[in-house]
Amino acid sequence: MIFIIFNLLIYEYLILVNYLNMKRILLTTDFSENANQAIDYAMQLFKYDDCQFYILHVLKASTFISDDLMTMTPSSNLYEQLIASAKLKLENYIKTFKLKYNNILHEFIPIVDYDSFIAAVNQVGEKEGIELIVMGTKGASNAAKRFLGTNTIHVIQGCSIPVLAIPNVCSFKPIHKVVFTSNYDVDYSLNDLKALVYLVEHHDYKIDVLHLSETKKLTTEQEAVKTSLKKCFKNATHQFIELEKEGFLKTITKYINTNNIDLYAMVNRKYGFWERFFTHQKIEEVAYNMTIPFLVM
Repeated sequence: MIFIIFNLLIYEYLILVNYLNMKRILLTTDFSENANQAIDYAMQLFKYDDCQFYILHVLKASTFISDDLMTMTPSSNLYEQLIASAKLKLENYIKTFKLKYNNILHEFIPIVDYDSFIAAVNQVGEKEGIELIVMGTKGASNAAKRFLGTNTIHVIQGCSIPVLAIPNVCSFKPIHKVVFTSNYDVDYSLNDLKALVYLVEHHDYKIDVLHLSETKKLTTEQEAVKTSLKKCFKNATHQFIELEKEGFLKTITKYINTNNIDLYAMVNRKYGFWERFFTHQKIEEVAYNMTIPFLVM
């Protein structure tokens, strides 16, 4: 009897350890091809990882037309019916990914919310302890899109959780090399780069730390930041590269294309509204022009 109880306790302990070690990843969907592609990418990228995928669909008032309202039963709460209908659609949507990949390491949790997109993402992130958000992104086709941004840009700017953005022109291929850019002006802790460090260590990626500068000599403060980065990537195959900056996007794009880079990573500085309004942000420049996945922390 004691032996059986002991085995049950061990089993429950192993389940708890496995649960605590699972990656909690948020995937957002509007059921578009762009969202499908991002989810497909996540399934393949984390193929060998224990993951809980939270699939979030955010309803908008414009989603519903008069035909939807006509089919609602008078005795039911309108909000509840709208949520129930969307949740059923999301559950069926998730079934397609379960059947397609049939991965016992992956668990899926559907979430439907009727809220602003950023508020919904932040709520799920805080409540479920989300470690990474994976989203699809599109390039800007006109000046209006550049000004207003996209959901992905808004999440990057409005959330504190790392975001892995998958361009709509990008199909999955195994990652071997990563480039991370830094101006060495801000010191980093291991926690700041947790998402990137996990990927390069756990998946054995090679990482190039790229410093773009108009001057060749580093200041004492920049040398200290470089030393901190060496400590962060001590368990990964890495090298530090110094390049003269010809223009941020131009230099990054050229480096990616000439060095077979599969993933680009950067840290995004948070701006206030007016500062963002009058400042040309690198993250928007990257998001609208990048053709490989990019990780923003």
